[in-house]
Amino acid sequence: MNTEQPGRPRASQLAHRPNRLLRIVFKIPRWLYDVHLGWIFGHRALLLTHRGRKSGLLHETALEVIRYERATNTSVVISAWGEQSDWFRNIQHSPALQIETGGRRYVPEQRLLTTDEAVRELGRYIIEHRIAAKILERVFGFRITEGDEQRRAFAETVRMVAFRPHLQNGETS
Repeated sequence: MNTEQPGRPRASQLAHRPNRLLRIVFKIPRWLYDVHLGWIFGHRALLLTHRGRKSGLLHETALEVIRYERATNTSVVISAWGEQSDWFRNIQHSPALQIETGGRRYVPEQRLLTTDEAVRELGRYIIEHRIAAKILERVFGFRITEGDEQRRAFAETVRMVAFRPHLQNGETS
């Protein structure tokens, strides 16, 4: 018996890698960071440095920041391919080593958001970035702008991570 809702992608559909054109588009921020132009994104993107879980080699991945909280310097990012994204799997194995965003570099603390938190973040993202949210819908097939039920379904297939500067003993944010 098929219990899936019509028109709603299964989580396994999101596990596939993006097509060639989308991979090129996703690499543009990385290229800009490579030529020291990452600052042009402000806090809308970040460069994550992480260690490969199998190879132990250092990797850098540029990610879209779906929300930046100035008071705590916290950046929330989304792993659109859920737990299948290499960067996400790597930081689960060994914490992120460095974040570069807004012209600043820091050693991060990382926290995986709950599904409820992810639903709230998606709601904020839709309000603040309507066009980007529509693009997200087309790429992943979830109608996240149509209500909490669709946002929850999408949030259950992706993972969100909050990065903020690591606080030293006695520091406050």
